[in-house]
Amino acid sequence: MARKILGNKAEVESAGFMPMFDGAAPDAVAILNELFDVDISQHRPKDVSELSLGEYDRIIVLDAYVYNTMSKLMKDHSDKLVLWDTEDPFGQDRETYERVAKWLNAHLRKHLAPLLFSR
Repeated sequence: MARKILGNKAEVESAGFMPMFDGAAPDAVAILNELFDVDISQHRPKDVSELSLGEYDRIIVLDAYVYNTMSKLMKDHSDKLVLWDTEDPFGQDRETYERVAKWLNAHLRKHLAPLLFSR
């Protein structure tokens, strides 16, 4: 969603701590495709350790525990961290995936797009 909204005005990556799965959950794939015309069927999670985090302007974290952990690991760059504490839909029903996807889409449009297009 971020790539579609922001286009080529930003570099977007998706990463986590020790990602455990090979791809996106089937409900996530279906919902993003149906609601936002976004294909994540080929998405493969990266480990946050694969990225040079100091090079990013913003690092959006979707979980308070991960945010606190990253704040400790990135003391020199903790000002780049932004917490959007939202529900993790993994293992939940389809309605939860849809609710979280709509919430994330709204946050991306409200908070990130204006930053890029006001430059």
